[in-house]
Amino acid sequence: MDMTLTAKIKIYPTAEQAEVLKATLSAYRQACNAVSVVIFDTKVLVQAKLHDMTYRLLRSNYALRSQMAQSVIKTVIARYRSLKSNGHEWTLVRFKKLEYDLVWNRDYSLVQGVFSVNTLEGRIKVPFEPKGMEPYFDGSWTFGTAKLVYKHNKFFLHIPMTKTIPTVD
Repeated sequence: MDMTLTAKIKIYPTAEQAEVLKATLSAYRQACNAVSVVIFDTKVLVQAKLHDMTYRLLRSNYALRSQMAQSVIKTVIARYRSLKSNGHEWTLVRFKKLEYDLVWNRDYSLVQGVFSVNTLEGRIKVPFEPKGMEPYFDGSWTFGTAKLVYKHNKFFLHIPMTKTIPTVD
């Protein structure tokens, strides 16, 4: 049986890194809102079609790197599919929070107390504090698509972690 939990980790960027992260999160949010308008208008939820419709715009207008542009498209599709599956009316989805979905080993990695993340200005390495989460970094857990969150002037990383555990009969 697989057990999944979400580790919530605080990261400690320098003032300069914090500005880069805020700029990246802001561009990501703006890009999500731009793709949301396209989906709302066209009702297209197929990634390949949306890629053709929005990828160049995301790269040029928001200076997103390739993987970020892909993540934006996936994030917005997921939000619309969630809306649809929960029986809500078709409505324009707006992204308000400063968040950034990160793909493990593409957008982010964690090695020996350092969080490496892809930003608009390339990769930056930021210290983090696992505080009580050390057992989850022993190599036996797999990391999923994380979310970098900026809240109350602090940065947090929310990482879904999965481990197969034996079932009790």
